[in-house]
Amino acid sequence: MAFMGDPEPAAARIVGETVTGFRAVSTAELEDIATNGLRPNPNGTSNNVKWFWETLDAAKQFMSKYADLEHVIEVDVPKTVYDAAHQVNKLDHIGNAFGVPPELLSKVKPKG
Repeated sequence: MAFMGDPEPAAARIVGETVTGFRAVSTAELEDIATNGLRPNPNGTSNNVKWFWETLDAAKQFMSKYADLEHVIEVDVPKTVYDAAHQVNKLDHIGNAFGVPPELLSKVKPKG
């Protein structure tokens, strides 16, 4: 189980009504996102909540711990979704992150 860190709210990079997030993903997840958008893993083998780091550096640090994570995606998250997400300081002792529940994932849009 992942260390959840300090429960105090994290400080996100907010521009207008959008928060920027970063997610380390495998090639398979990257291809699935390109086809289906962000969604819980359809085979049920992962947590339904999708975690996003608040900095690129934190996402890269997390990615370096897992051989199957090969890419980092950048996403735009509506501030209303960010506010409803579970926010954690120092997730896995790395950095600030937020978890978006499955019912809100369709509102999170990958950049590029």
